[in-house]
Amino acid sequence: MIDTLTIYTPEFRLLPDNKFRRQVTTEISSEKITGEKVFCNEVKGVNLTVKEDFETRAPLLYVQSSLPKLLFGTSLYELKETDGARALEALSERLRESGVQSTGLANFELSRLDYCRNLTVERLPADYLLVLKNFELSRRNKQQFKGETLTFYNKVKEVRDKEDSPDIVSLLKDRKEDILRVESRLLKKKVIERELGELSLAEVFDFALCKENLLRNFNRLSKTEVQLEFNFESNRELAQQLR
Repeated sequence: MIDTLTIYTPEFRLLPDNKFRRQVTTEISSEKITGEKVFCNEVKGVNLTVKEDFETRAPLLYVQSSLPKLLFGTSLYELKETDGARALEALSERLRESGVQSTGLANFELSRLDYCRNLTVERLPADYLLVLKNFELSRRNKQQFKGETLTFYNKVKEVRDKEDSPDIVSLLKDRKEDILRVESRLLKKKVIERELGELSLAEVFDFALCKENLLRNFNRLSKTEVQLEFNFESNRELAQQLR
């Protein structure tokens, strides 16, 4: 379903007892301020940053979160459609905890959206990755891929390498590396709108939309040497799980 997302809004206020930090960069010779960063990384499950709008120079609040980590404490698991309301409530709670007052998540806009699936495989994920490295997103039906990626990796190994809480270590102690993770990452607002249309935050928790996006990108893969279309529909093992 959804892994990482980034949302933003101009409609916010930092309360006096907020947990944000201000980091200023100055030029040594003139002591002139050359950069400023306002952020909060003290609230578990979210990264919050205040940035200026490039055109209006108005401040924008950006919220980035790995929703599986936010809800389950690890990115190993996938969200379900029924987790949508719970995820939004958890984000709202983290904003309150960090000292942000806003008009509500309904007014936030998307600037990044990662759809993902965990595919349980019979062989080692490395065997599939050796094949997949020979393919790229075909430009036969589409020329522009700036701001989006399609990524495959060994999910169990990634969690073992990056998440070290006692609960995760215990969970994966005897776990076989049997998950091939696929992620379709839409990294800009314009890309999200081009691929999925204009969506509210609540509307992204749609399994049919996730499946459609992943399958569409699967079918864009082509072999790099001869540019023959590689259709994952023919691979019953993987395609069946996406459905």
